[in-house]
Amino acid sequence: MTARSRRPLVAALLAMLAVTVLAVCAWPVRAAVVLDFFEVIASPDEVLLEWSTLAEFNIEGFNIYCKEAAEPPAAYHIIGTEVAQGSTDV
Repeated sequence: MTARSRRPLVAALLAMLAVTVLAVCAWPVRAAVVLDFFEVIASPDEVLLEWSTLAEFNIEGFNIYCKEAAEPPAAYHIIGTEVAQGSTDV
């Protein structure tokens, strides 16, 4: 996989993380995440996501989604989860 062909995958991963965070924040229950940094490192065999939060409130965790660049948007599927380190209180 070349750097150019990885761009759609990286962009898709970024978009899905953003959508997941926004979806968590959009529910009627108050929830918030303050990102410190978010980094994507792509190699021929894998894509590594690294992020850090400054604050997490009322979330259980993060879902990580992916799909191949040629697949339709409905093809996104969860490939991993990360438990939140902050509060899950309602």
